[in-house]
Amino acid sequence: MSGDDSALARPENTLPVKGEIEFTRDQVDLIKRTIAKGSTDDELNLFLYQAKRTGLDPLARQIYCIKRGDKMSIETSIDGYRAIADNSGAYAGQDDYLFDGSYTTFQHIEAFKGKFPQTATVIVYKVVDNMRVAFTATARWDEYYPGEKQGFKWKKSPYLMLGKCAEALALRKAFPKKLSGVYTSDEMQNVTFEEPDIDKGRHGNITPVPMGEVPPEVIIPPPDTSDNRPGDVLTSQINVRGNGTFQIKEKLKEMGWSYESGSKTWHKEVQGSEEDITTFIAAVKGMHTELTVYRDGVEV
Repeated sequence: MSGDDSALARPENTLPVKGEIEFTRDQVDLIKRTIAKGSTDDELNLFLYQAKRTGLDPLARQIYCIKRGDKMSIETSIDGYRAIADNSGAYAGQDDYLFDGSYTTFQHIEAFKGKFPQTATVIVYKVVDNMRVAFTATARWDEYYPGEKQGFKWKKSPYLMLGKCAEALALRKAFPKKLSGVYTSDEMQNVTFEEPDIDKGRHGNITPVPMGEVPPEVIIPPPDTSDNRPGDVLTSQINVRGNGTFQIKEKLKEMGWSYESGSKTWHKEVQGSEEDITTFIAAVKGMHTELTVYRDGVEV
């Protein structure tokens, strides 16, 4: 174990992980020899950081460190994604997969007689401000199918494979803070890697970019030098306008929004962390497509 690994130890010589999981020094060594075999010290630190952040246990094979050449990706299964969402306490289920618009699996098979689906769409639900809010995502076959050489599972179970990719996208949209930087193995079968514009040195390339999906801008948050720390309680004025407000006005009333007839604007004061407020705004936007949302007078 190199000198860099000493940063992983607490005074009791353990690394705490979400829940009751802790890594002893021997377990860290075991992870580096087996699950994260061939990883650099920085890649190992990143992998353990993500394991701690998500609450997934590498030793139980819930999260994987995958090396492709000199590049590393951190992957889990769709069950791992569901576990992370469920552990948040805000996960409120999902609808069945739909293909090429609005076909169920059976309907698509009957209608297209063996042709592979070109898109899969999934709606995931999250509880936001005591309301069940929908987050929708669509995955396209030509962006995830890994090709003839690696596509055996996709040809055998095309609906399941494409559906899982769409579900992963929807879960990541609903829980961006918890799932950024970790991808499902189904998504990563067909990937490209972008070279980071830094002096790589011994860090290597550790930014996986699944085709069709925008990578997170930050995997490990940099030190916060602003006045508003992530845990600070902030207050923001949220305003909503647009044709869509007519259809959702009863919901807005139930949520405690106030209406200003002069400007035809609904408004509500929201308190919480930056993440809480950002999630609240995303939930409001998801209520209707014809809404314009403002935070403290600025359109978001």
